[in-house]
Amino acid sequence: IGLEQIRLEMSEPMTFVEGSEPSLTLRVIGESSDRPVAEAKVTVKLISTREKPKEIFSGTTAADGRVEATFQIPMMPGANTAILFQAEAAGNNAEIKQLVMKAGAPPPLGA
Repeated sequence: IGLEQIRLEMSEPMTFVEGSEPSLTLRVIGESSDRPVAEAKVTVKLISTREKPKEIFSGTTAADGRVEATFQIPMMPGANTAILFQAEAAGNNAEIKQLVMKAGAPPPLGA
């Protein structure tokens, strides 16, 4: 990959909810070549308005640029929470941020 920027993608759009244990496939690819990036370090962090960021998953992509991530989202009463997906390969970084829904909250419109 060398100097090419990387892109991090989720295999499918997901809604993340407090108190759940989602499992999803993340893929790291070259920004312009669309080629899979093997050996990319992928971390998933829980960030909230109440606590310091906490790493809840860490893994490395396979030859196809994919890594299967399973992690727990705790109940966070009184706090706004998000999941931060980060990838790093050869000094290049990419990230995705997803808000976490409150358990029992109505699904977002259009979901």
